[in-house]
This record gives sequence, C-alpha cells and structure tokens, in this order.
Amino acid sequence: MSPRVHSIAFELTTRCNLRCAHCYNAERGDREQTKQGHVDRIVQRVERILEVVELHHATLTGGEPLLFPRLFDVIERLEGSGVPCQLISNGVQLDKDLAARLVEAGVRGIQLSLHGPDAPSHEDYTGVAGSFARTLLGAEAAMQVGLPLTGCIVVTRRNAHLVGETLSLWKSLGVKRIALSRFSPAGLAGRQVARLLPSLPEVISAFDQALAFANDGMQLYCTMPIPSCALETKSYAPIRFGCCAVGTSKQELALGPAGELRNCTLHQHAIGGVRDILAPEVDVAALFEHPDVTEYRKGTPSFCEGCLHAGSCGGGCGAASMSVLANDRSLPDPFLWQHVDDDFEAQLQRERADEER
Repeated sequence: MSPRVHSIAFELTTRCNLRCAHCYNAERGDREQTKQGHVDRIVQRVERILEVVELHHATLTGGEPLLFPRLFDVIERLEGSGVPCQLISNGVQLDKDLAARLVEAGVRGIQLSLHGPDAPSHEDYTGVAGSFARTLLGAEAAMQVGLPLTGCIVVTRRNAHLVGETLSLWKSLGVKRIALSRFSPAGLAGRQVARLLPSLPEVISAFDQALAFANDGMQLYCTMPIPSCALETKSYAPIRFGCCAVGTSKQELALGPAGELRNCTLHQHAIGGVRDILAPEVDVAALFEHPDVTEYRKGTPSFCEGCLHAGSCGGGCGAASMSVLANDRSLPDPFLWQHVDDDFEAQLQRERADEER
C-alpha cells in the first residue's frame, strides 16, 4: 500500500528575483537551475513522488516558482493525479494573463507577502527597489481574475509595530485571509537572527494589532509555532495558532530542487541522508516512514521536559534551533531561548549594537 502523505512543498527552483533577508534558502541564485537537464529532473522527481505515495495536497514554492520554466507541466501532472496545489510567490512576475492561466490550470490559490505597508518597509526585506509596487500589482491581478489570494506578513523585530497598517493594506485590496508568519531563523536566515528575531513583547504587540482585524472577520492564522510557555494564544481567538507538524498526520514535507526530501522547508537535513530521490537505489516510499520522520517528535529539548505542552509544542521551531543553537535539537526555539538564556540574549544585544555602529 502506498504511504498516505498529507502535503509536500515542491521547491521547484532556488532562483529568485528578490533578496529577502528572512529567506532560508542558502542555494538561491544557483546558475545550474536554468539548465534544461536540471529543469527536467525536477519534473521527473515530482512524477516519482506521484508514483509511490498517495498525496493529498501540494505547495509549489522556491525560490520563486513563477521563474520555473516548466511550472505548468508540474501543475498539469499534479492535477492529472487529483492532487490540488497552491503557489507561494513574491508576486513580482504575476500579471493578469499569468494569473488567469493559473486559474485555468486548476491552481487552488496563491500566497503573496507584504512585509510592510509601504515601499521602504517592504523593500527593507526584499532588497529590490520597486518590488513593493510590483507585488501590489500581482495581488490586484490575482483578485481581478478570481485566483484565490492569501496574504502573508513575516513578523520580525523590524516590522512588528507595522502589522496593523499592513493588515489595513491587505484589507483595502480585498484580501480576507492572512498568514502571520513569525520570523524563524532557519537555514540562511540564521545569519539574520540578531537583526530580525522579534522579542516576545514585539510579537505580543503584533498580535494585539491583529486581533481587531480578526474580530472584524479577517481570517488570520499564525503559521510558525509560538511556544505555549511564551504566549497564551487562546487569548487571541479567533486568530488561529498552529504547532510544528513534523512527525504528525498534518506534516508538509519539502522536496528540494536537488532532489532531497526534508521534514519541512525550513529543515536543512535530507531524510535518511538521501541527496536525490531519483537515485536508482533509493526506496522513495520508505523515506516517508524513515525514523527521521517518525521519531522526530521524541527529540523534545531537555528544557521542555515535564511541560504539559511538550508533545504538541516540541519547543517551537526545531529547524531554527538546529540552525542557530544546536545541531541536535537539544535547545528550544531561539524565539523562546532569547528570554531564557542570559548568554544568548547578551550575544544578540552585542550583534545588534555592532550593526548599529
């Protein structure tokens, strides 16, 4: 019997037309991504997954998936297998014709990010002048042709105070579903921990601003785990809060453009150490039941032992912990650890002071 898999994020390319400071992808801009053989192998990996698992949902991401030359081939293969898919994009390439083509191809929706209410605040993250206006045009194009649009705000220490204004902008565009993605310093973004990691008071401020919009009917959900010992999330209902899904029936694994299957997009470790699922000796179906997946939740940080929420919380984002604090997940999420460990907090303060000089 084929393994049943809730969701896979297919990272179609590491290429991107932005240079976002919070990006986890250390391979972005790889020139190999443009070679035809490389592109074809990515499509073959999608086909291989569809051959061996019962997949319920797919996310097409990158890099920037709209830069992938065979994007519509992938969408066609997913749709042909009865697998609904959505895109995560920066929206810079999106116009009305492309949005209409995505609707026609059967894409269920697209997620675009605005990290501030104006060009300076948004482009502080993207590193590309003009990207704010182009993302707005992309959002407007999606709305015009009926491509379901979810907005996203990556909440950091630099924009937490602007969450209310940014939600007002999304509301003016007619977007009613928003992901509040608390910054997690995993992968490449681990280099930005001092600059971007929000404190607990800053996250509280962000959700205080967001609550009024949720009470007014906007569908808001927090995509990154916030440890229960840090924040009483129930007080922010109807904002929805999620936990790390790795090792659960709701896990969304990630398949990188080099062919490695990972526990999620933020994790850097290839499950089973397998670098490419197209290697002839690889039992792809078995990877989904590998101990790296099934035993993951047994690796709760020692700090969390005895906590009533340890089984569901797991200490927050394990990928961020492994990127910034410890390779073995022995410590909890840096978001939490900055308020627990004096040495780590002092290190962040020193790095921030050096940056401001």
